[in-house]
Amino acid sequence: MYTHGRGFSLLELLFAVFIASLLTLASVWGFRGFAERSQRQLALHTAVLALDRARSLAVIRRGRVAVCMFNQARVCSDDWSGTELAVFVDANQNRQRDADEEIIYQQPWPATRLQLRWRNWRNERAITYQANGSVVSNGTLSINDANGNTLDSLVISKPGRARIVAGG
Repeated sequence: MYTHGRGFSLLELLFAVFIASLLTLASVWGFRGFAERSQRQLALHTAVLALDRARSLAVIRRGRVAVCMFNQARVCSDDWSGTELAVFVDANQNRQRDADEEIIYQQPWPATRLQLRWRNWRNERAITYQANGSVVSNGTLSINDANGNTLDSLVISKPGRARIVAGG
């Protein structure tokens, strides 16, 4: 008398492999979304840290302190498309770091696929804090994706406070 061995049929094995591949695909998509959200949060917190530091140091030092994005030549880029977020003393008030002006803080921009854009009514290239903690020009610092879509924004009021606006 012949008895069947214990095991799985080919159809059952194919079905199990199909379900496992669907679960793997779903987890990869979920991880990709998690990584993008993490990079976005890191970029937002890096910008907030630089702004808070600049405002505090302007008050402590009783002078102008500016924030901008340095390009490869370590000069403030007009369109904020640089590689390092920098805080520096702006002694001559030209909103550009000169050779004799101290760099207080600089941080490599952590999100290579995200860009900062500074929009203000004076069309200045740097965010400049005065000795009382206020800014020379209020505006919006936005975090954009590679297509230019605004993901998050920091609205900087005239008194110098930054408010996070999620989703643009």
